[in-house]
Amino acid sequence: EDGPREPQKNHLMTCLTFVQTRFVLLTCLGLVYAFAFLSAIGQNAALFDLDGLTPSWPNWKRVSEGGWSIRSSPTIMWIVRPKTGLQYDQILLLIRWIGFFASVLIVIGLHCFWLFALVWLFYWSIVASAEHSTFYSYGWESQMLETGFLAIFLSGFTFDISWLRKKKESPPPRQSVLWLYRWLCFRISLGAGLIKLRGSSCWTRKTCLFYHFETQPIPSPLSFYFHFLPKSMLIHGVDLDLFV
Repeated sequence: EDGPREPQKNHLMTCLTFVQTRFVLLTCLGLVYAFAFLSAIGQNAALFDLDGLTPSWPNWKRVSEGGWSIRSSPTIMWIVRPKTGLQYDQILLLIRWIGFFASVLIVIGLHCFWLFALVWLFYWSIVASAEHSTFYSYGWESQMLETGFLAIFLSGFTFDISWLRKKKESPPPRQSVLWLYRWLCFRISLGAGLIKLRGSSCWTRKTCLFYHFETQPIPSPLSFYFHFLPKSMLIHGVDLDLFV
């Protein structure tokens, strides 16, 4: 009698593991969203608002008057501004604050389809509003948006307060979404190596780490000491970086 039940038990353990992994992943993603929106609240007014370094209003005005649509320039501005009559800067500030509070709800455990769809749409609107500048044009913005988009389907279509429910009652995540996340991780790892080889010859010469630690945008407290390591170690560091 015990023989046929063992595969079901193993399958149940696998599902429980994915449920726990999903909870951790979605919670951490909510934390990343929260910091992203909080950063936008603190600095984007000085970057993109009417009195900012690179105001985004002229670009939005050009797009809206040029016959563009939400498909060609995706942002929630197309929906909110005509219905509310709010000023452009007011809508951007509202997007940042609502996105931040929605992210906090995700962090405390409210993992549901519509909440992840909301923060994804709001963050996409922030990135789209900055398309005329270089501030939101780094690779991690597109990675953030793709990861967040997959999280919409990973979270499920029900309003689920995860910490109040027993793990055995939570349905396992869809295998298709799990494979899409695996595919995303593979592309990020492979692309990070390929872009180095295609973007600069110092990676093929293995000399990038000779000056990386004195020019990196966000140095660590150990960067000063790493810079003075023997060049043979720095060369092997390039090999390790490309291997990873």
